[in-house]
Amino acid sequence: MSSTNTRDADAKIDALIAAGAELRMGALEERCEAIARALKRLRDPADALGQEARTSLPKSTGLSPAMVDWALEQSLRDIDANALNTLAERRASSPEEVQALAPRWVLLILAGNLFTACLRSVLPALVYGAPLWIKVSSKGDGFPALLQRALCAEDPRLAAALHLDEGKGEAMPESCFARAEVAIAYGSDATCRAIRERLPIHSNFIAHGHGLGLSYVARATLEDAELRAQALQGIALDLAAYDQRGCLSPHALYLESDDAEEGRSFAESLAHQAMKAMAERLPRGPLPYALGGAQLQWRSLAAYRGQLFEGEGFALSYEHAGSFRLSPGWRNLQILPCRDLEDFCARTAPLAHHLKCIGVAGPTALRRRLTEALPLHAAPRICAAGEMQRPPFLGLSDGDALERGLRRWREWS
Repeated sequence: MSSTNTRDADAKIDALIAAGAELRMGALEERCEAIARALKRLRDPADALGQEARTSLPKSTGLSPAMVDWALEQSLRDIDANALNTLAERRASSPEEVQALAPRWVLLILAGNLFTACLRSVLPALVYGAPLWIKVSSKGDGFPALLQRALCAEDPRLAAALHLDEGKGEAMPESCFARAEVAIAYGSDATCRAIRERLPIHSNFIAHGHGLGLSYVARATLEDAELRAQALQGIALDLAAYDQRGCLSPHALYLESDDAEEGRSFAESLAHQAMKAMAERLPRGPLPYALGGAQLQWRSLAAYRGQLFEGEGFALSYEHAGSFRLSPGWRNLQILPCRDLEDFCARTAPLAHHLKCIGVAGPTALRRRLTEALPLHAAPRICAAGEMQRPPFLGLSDGDALERGLRRWREWS
């Protein structure tokens, strides 16, 4: 990189640091209220920015208009001024004994699979007054720019605290890595490792590498007609959300049943009833050409190993004697039997930290048992079926607090 480009990057980082200092001079409550108003505009389909989001994002993300509308509503529904203030007030100890410290600026590197993922890093940083250099995905979903415009309309200081690096195919300035106090990265494990190697040893690195979800259907749910119907609807939503492209999306579903006929019947009902209805309510976006071969291979193997149920924009396989394999995404789900919860934990233990979410169709007590039965290296979000892609804003992220790495504490006695 030329010295001119280096100087330009350094100047932009210095400007961000100055913008952060100005942002922190304002009242925290006013900052939270301005952020909440900006998000409300994006959530509102009657607002000009909300309308633009629903017009432009289907083209840039590859999601259907109905799915974009659902994603905006679900991602922004519980982020208000109260939630943002609660985030700001979280403390490690009593206020007399600790001092909260935020980074002067944050480097954020985004992936292109989930356009709303940036919210869980951008919002806490802005609440704490930490500006961000945001490397937008080379696929460019357009949401960070819409977010910046919404923030600018409510408080220009918030917009000035975001620098969007939209250079497609261009190497990031080395200064971004050399000067980063905190770096957050979304992407493959290989991408995250490469970023870590470019950072100084003192940089705090928060990696969101490859992740996936699983679904689990309890014996009691299979035996109760009403619970079974609810499970079918919830699992269909979990699979359809974001076209199965998120790290919380289920790649396989485990049934607590060794009965092959029962498993086949459940898969058939999920396909021909719940998924068929979901395809009409939230249609899948067009399948990228590059993924056509992977999907064909997955479905061919599914048909060979078990029974394949295909529909408009989705496919389910029931494999009574199969073993887990990754789905190509885009609404392709493997269904497998297991004896009980312990068998499920044993089968999924090799996924380790890659397991990000488990959607459970069963009693609440079963979710509690699952938290105790999983090995320590696994810290997925455990929720009811139908809630996998709707995590609460203030909930945990990768087994840790949402604000991890964005706030440090110094304690004295």
